[in-house]
Amino acid sequence: MKVRVEGSAESTRSEAVSIAARIALDMTELPPTLSVERAGRLLGLSRSSAYRAAASGQLPTLAFGRRLVVPTFRLLEMLGLADGGQR
Repeated sequence: MKVRVEGSAESTRSEAVSIAARIALDMTELPPTLSVERAGRLLGLSRSSAYRAAASGQLPTLAFGRRLVVPTFRLLEMLGLADGGQR
């Protein structure tokens, strides 16, 4: 019988797995490209930080005229979450 204690290593590990599963599910429902703002939100960045990362090349982008988009697959690869045959 397992006793769950608040803050125990077992509960922390299961919470981390649960969060990772939620993130993975959210990632599979993403479109082929994201706005810089949305990619930044997924990374926990402010809008200005996301654009700075895009300008410096730390965030992969494609330019369509004046519009910058982030390829979802490249973002997932960068995060180590890409599934080899997805796109």
